[in-house]
Amino acid sequence: MANECFTQVRILGEKSEINKVYEMLNGLEENNSNWLGDFVSALGGDPDEVYCRGDFENVDLISDTEIGLDERSAWRPMVEVWNFLQSIHDVEVYWIAEEGGCGYYATNDAEGKVFTERYEVYLGDSTEYFDTMEEVLNYANELFKTSGLTEDLLRKIINGSDHEYRLNEYEVVDYNGY
Repeated sequence: MANECFTQVRILGEKSEINKVYEMLNGLEENNSNWLGDFVSALGGDPDEVYCRGDFENVDLISDTEIGLDERSAWRPMVEVWNFLQSIHDVEVYWIAEEGGCGYYATNDAEGKVFTERYEVYLGDSTEYFDTMEEVLNYANELFKTSGLTEDLLRKIINGSDHEYRLNEYEVVDYNGY
């Protein structure tokens, strides 16, 4: 069985373009057609030609110019689907993905236009997300009731601990698929 990759997707554009895409995605979701291949077909494409191993859910019209949704896929985000969408509609697609089994943490949002977080941290009870290493270190210093932690020292604590601690950095990627 493939490892699941969880991806948050944001689609930005002019109101008319966003309305078209939202109606398409929302209509598919309402009809329980959440497979990304159904979306590719609705766009006029062939799911055998656009890699689309995954599905989507939680389609949300965030504003007149932004749609949000969640994608679940195998191993990695299905960037080919979103690139195909961008080839047909005048929209920008940003995503942030995590697949913990293979340690894949990535985003295509280099400027932090939508997704500003760059670190995923688990130090005990909950997973937290941070934009900068400075924020991570402040959080860790507070949690461990200490001061002066550096990134190297925190990584040594995480790697040498019997606890299930994690510190993952989202790689900023710039590609049009694999």
